Amino acid sequence: MIRDVKWKKNFVVLAILALAITFYMPTSEAQEDPYIENVIYSKGSEESSTIVLSGRDNATFYKYLILDDYSQAPTNWFESDFNDSSWSFGAAPFGDRSVSGVEPNLIWNTQGNSPYEDDVILVRHKFQLSGIVTSAQIDVAFATTVHHI
Repeated sequence: MIRDVKWKKNFVVLAILALAITFYMPTSEAQEDPYIENVIYSKGSEESSTIVLSGRDNATFYKYLILDDYSQAPTNWFESDFNDSSWSFGAAPFGDRSVSGVEPNLIWNTQGNSPYEDDVILVRHKFQLSGIVTSAQIDVAFATTVHHI
């Protein structure tokens, strides 16, 4: 819960996999791939709106970087003023196989026994907020499971 925090900048970076949101894929077997379900913006307890749509339909674009290990992540990559100009740009969903009828748009090979085994993906997306943020929720989904962070 963020209380009475006034954003000084209009742009806030959605940084998936930062500190508390880091995904590692196990080496022994394939796992379900993460995708963004949506990001909801609310000025009050009853008023809310989606500000970042689900990437399931290839309509949401992200800056992304695929690494062998999170220890290779650039310092402060999750900060709003980080220079991500050298990162790749593409539409979600990220993955290596169809899940529940959703086809990956960008290949992030997460299956074991591949050259990409244990790869980590860093994802950035900018969006504009106005006013005071009183609470925030990010829904991150692994195939058909949604996790609230």
